[in-house]
Amino acid sequence: MEDERDEINIIHDEGEDISDQGPKMIPNTELTPKERRWVILGALSGALLIGLAFIVGLGIIIALMVIFWT
Repeated sequence: MEDERDEINIIHDEGEDISDQGPKMIPNTELTPKERRWVILGALSGALLIGLAFIVGLGIIIALMVIFWT
């Protein structure tokens, strides 16, 4: 393991704990398939609501432009 770190040329400070470095992974929450489906649907519905807010806002701006410039 130390040889791999030497090949990459990573410089560590003295006393630095090098065993805890690297990408942090999301802990395994052991969701059931039904719970996983609800999490995915919740994220998708949130994204759709945000997109809908932008579409409604642009629609209002376009409606106001049409009302005032015609």
